[in-house]
Amino acid sequence: GKSRANIFNFEESMVPSGNDVDFINQLSIALALPRPQPPTGSPMISYTSEIISGVNGFVTEVLPEFGYFRDIVFYFKHSVSGKDSVAPDKADCKTWLPYDATLRWNIRQNTDQHNFWGCPSRPSAGIRRNL
Repeated sequence: GKSRANIFNFEESMVPSGNDVDFINQLSIALALPRPQPPTGSPMISYTSEIISGVNGFVTEVLPEFGYFRDIVFYFKHSVSGKDSVAPDKADCKTWLPYDATLRWNIRQNTDQHNFWGCPSRPSAGIRRNL
């Protein structure tokens, strides 16, 4: 069979995959957005992290649906992951409010990789996944 190019593989890694980089590269070309030159290696991975996280608002300003799509994919993959999202020291009877589910995206830059992650508006209310 054919190999499918998957994007937003949050369940595998919070580091942009090659497919994420290719997708953002093609999207940047289509929207005539500035890209790192040459658009390869670490600068392109960093650029991809910034675009996907929304730290660099080039895409989300032109296509706000991009942010909604990213968040829907994240929520869906999180909801079907089968992992308990409640910390063991928290009571099971916590009343969750809508703002507990609000994602705020950011990036963290290490010396050798660029990660992005979604975290709730109140960091104590959820899980932040860092690699």
